[in-house]
Amino acid sequence: MTLRLVIVVLVGALAVGTAAAQYSSDFEGLIADPNGVILTGQDAYYLPAGSIDFKAYTYTSNVLTVPENPEGGSQFIAGTSEPNALYARAQRDFSTFDWFWRFEYDVCGLYHLTPPATNNLGSFSLRVDDVNNTYINLLYFPDVNNPTTFHVSYIAYDAGGVAFTSPGLTPGPQWENLPLWTWFHVWTDVDYATNKIVSVGMRNIETGEQWATEPVEWYMYGGAGGAPNTPVAFRFFAGGANGGNTVAWDNTRLEPIFPGACCLPDGTCLYIEEIACAEQGGEWLGPESVCDPNPCEGTPTEESTWGRIKASFR
Repeated sequence: MTLRLVIVVLVGALAVGTAAAQYSSDFEGLIADPNGVILTGQDAYYLPAGSIDFKAYTYTSNVLTVPENPEGGSQFIAGTSEPNALYARAQRDFSTFDWFWRFEYDVCGLYHLTPPATNNLGSFSLRVDDVNNTYINLLYFPDVNNPTTFHVSYIAYDAGGVAFTSPGLTPGPQWENLPLWTWFHVWTDVDYATNKIVSVGMRNIETGEQWATEPVEWYMYGGAGGAPNTPVAFRFFAGGANGGNTVAWDNTRLEPIFPGACCLPDGTCLYIEEIACAEQGGEWLGPESVCDPNPCEGTPTEESTWGRIKASFR
């Protein structure tokens, strides 16, 4: 068996092994209406202890005044916190295996009461158990007295397995001071072989402006030593002890991703993920493509001198 066939077989086997665990929903199949229908009990979502329910809404005439997602359908889910620290949560069992995974979703934050607000606005997290998270993608107000913008940060771990101090770290200035009542697409790529968050990205769905970066030494639960186990559930959260914090989600996908052949402009072939290939200006050939034999064709060049070049135009 050639090297090419070995790699294809391995990738194919991993794809089969992870297919049953992936999750994708645009929430169009839920029972929803403008006033909201309780999400608990729909699509295997359940309510963690001490929480209030998320609900499924229609964009049309929804009571939360969530704006229509330009890339959404007719429905979304959202949670709104209430006074006296009544936080909204929705959880669904989910497990991953090894290799690379991407966790992505559309998210929109709102605030409905008179300031000051209270943090945190909301979050998405992967649950390892009842206490620990693989990581938390946190949304919070930089100024609770003027809650018109929010930051998107990560509470990840250092190599020693110590969690970042809340509210965590933002990947860059582009993840800060984002407007409320605006839909963003957020994604996080992780590598279970190294237990790292390898890349993160975000796009303003309304403007199309997009950012992506590769964090340095951002680990998941367990640090460089690896996690004792993989996630068992994912959770949506809307917080704020004084209430009024609303977070809406749409187009949620948790799925495995695989490396493949990436052809760089100079003809070099790298076996990397699609997003890493795009960042280097390359052309990605797909998840089952390999670099042996080299499938890339660089721009042919020929050494010459200035005199020979001038002579060719006579």
